Amino acid sequence: MEHGPDTVAVFLDHVGDGVTVQDPSGRLIYANAAAARALGFSTAAELLATPLSQVMERFAVFDGDGEPFPLDRLPGRRALRGEPEPAVTVRFRINDTGDERWSVVRASPVLDAAGRVRFAVNVWQDATAQKRTEIAQRFLAEAGEALSASLNIDETLANIARLAVPRLADWSAVHMVGEDGAISQIAVAHVDPERVSWARRLHEQYPADPNAEQGVPKAVRTGQPELIPEVTDEMLVAAARNPEHLAILRHLGLTSALVVPMIARDTAVGAITFIAAESGRRFDERDLELAQELARRAALAIENARLYDAERAARLAAEDAQVRFQTLFEGVPDAILVVDGGGRIVEANAAAGLLLGYELEALLGLPVRDVSCASAPPLFGNFEEDGERRAETELRRRDGSAVPVEVWTRRLDPPAGPIGIAVVRDITERREGDQIREEVLTAIAHDLRSPLGAIKLHAQSLQRSLRRSGAVDPQRLDDGLQAVSTMSARVGALLEDIVDIARDRGPGAVPFDPEPTDLSALAERCAAEVAAATSADVQAEVAVESLVGRWDAHGIERVLLNLLNNAVKYSPAGGTVTIRVDRIDDATVTAAQVVVADEGIGIPAADLARVFERYRRGRNVGQIAGTGLGLTGAKQIVERHGGSIAIASEEGRGTRVTVRLPLEPGAG
Repeated sequence: MEHGPDTVAVFLDHVGDGVTVQDPSGRLIYANAAAARALGFSTAAELLATPLSQVMERFAVFDGDGEPFPLDRLPGRRALRGEPEPAVTVRFRINDTGDERWSVVRASPVLDAAGRVRFAVNVWQDATAQKRTEIAQRFLAEAGEALSASLNIDETLANIARLAVPRLADWSAVHMVGEDGAISQIAVAHVDPERVSWARRLHEQYPADPNAEQGVPKAVRTGQPELIPEVTDEMLVAAARNPEHLAILRHLGLTSALVVPMIARDTAVGAITFIAAESGRRFDERDLELAQELARRAALAIENARLYDAERAARLAAEDAQVRFQTLFEGVPDAILVVDGGGRIVEANAAAGLLLGYELEALLGLPVRDVSCASAPPLFGNFEEDGERRAETELRRRDGSAVPVEVWTRRLDPPAGPIGIAVVRDITERREGDQIREEVLTAIAHDLRSPLGAIKLHAQSLQRSLRRSGAVDPQRLDDGLQAVSTMSARVGALLEDIVDIARDRGPGAVPFDPEPTDLSALAERCAAEVAAATSADVQAEVAVESLVGRWDAHGIERVLLNLLNNAVKYSPAGGTVTIRVDRIDDATVTAAQVVVADEGIGIPAADLARVFERYRRGRNVGQIAGTGLGLTGAKQIVERHGGSIAIASEEGRGTRVTVRLPLEPGAG
């Protein structure tokens, strides 16, 4: 059964692929219905009646990468030139509608008997659905990589905006909703960087109206996408703030728009906007589906980034709190011990290690009983009892020695189980201080008792003489009253020394009245007074008959008497005490020097560094009374003059104290 050309044409009109036939000049001489529709014509006859040049002007042809496709490389034209005609996939956009389609184009030459090309048959196989799917999948895959490339939200969204241009749109922008509900533009993208800068300035000049009934504010407010297949001038007029703004919008040449909200946990966290302009494309439902999927993935990435930021912030806060706690924990000067319910030390600060003589690592895990003295109350008492306790006890150091401590303890009940915390303060010095103060009070009473006893004896002697004879020999009365006066002055001076030093006042609070003073004469007078009062062998050696300087006479007298009395006191077996006065003249100093030396018990080497401290005395003094204040006061007075005082001593062989005083001291 034969079929004519009309019958074949009917068959071809029912073929889904577009079919066209060109003559050697390139003119279309046949087209089926599918070809006409693909090229934007209502009928094949309308297509064939249109010159080929006008047909080609109705659409733009691109390759798979979106680059313009040269028309002379189309398979039909190559087939007419006798060139190989491999199939090509082209993307073409109908300029009037912006509709984009993809086709796989093949061409076959029809040859005459001489082998010349008479016609080229083109077959246009529609690949739009397949290509759209491929592009969407590829785009979403790249978007997934971009979204996972960084946990920085702004950077991630900027990547998405750049990725959408120009494959999905000419413009792309991302807006985010802040904690205060304000909408801010995070990223904007266009192929031209200058246009990006311009768009940012435009947004700053005309920010989105949060109550607008279109665009980003509406999408964020309602959670619904907005598809505008064609942007009309009426829309631009409605959106413009003023004539200048309208002119700018018209200049952009907007053709279509898509706004899709990013929804996370049923809340819009932002929106992505896609705009078509210079490309002339029109968005449709398929574009909307792709944009919504992209927005869904972006919202998920934002949520992950926020969770990461929250977790990181919490971690940093916890680390900061740990650092601050550790700093405070280690910075506390008192020892801190933390004990678990089993009685083992689970935490301790550096002060605890120093107090107990352990390396911190060795202290941790140690049973608390190992640092408790068996004879002392336990550190935590009954661990099962709540509340806090304060007590004094003793702890055992690693070397076995005991250290007296004051302890504050408390039981805590964290989720991991009960613990006990103890703040431990070493009270060794406090106890020593208590003992020293007791000894000082005893020594003060002893030092006052002697002159007061002498006063009493002289008074009683004069009283007996008066009662016995009714009169007192004038010379005896004068001697007795002079002794009473001298002893009273000594008591007053002693009380003054004790008050000045015991109050621990600064040097400026002690009277300081420099005046011309003969140090040689003062030393001889002090030596004679101490010798008379103690019957000790006190010798004055004056190398310079008169050595005058501006010094506080009363203060220097107190220093010399203190040093001489100490020398006598700490020479219980006797021996000579000497005080020597010299003038020192050398290249570095011009000064008066006083040296007080004895042959007494001396000072242990371990105590020499602290003998000038308040209440400090050599550990070998035994029952010899003393306050531990004298040398402290002497040092204050000498240094007030700008001088120096030093002690050299050897236990069992005596002590040598050297005082140097500038001959022209400062005001101090």
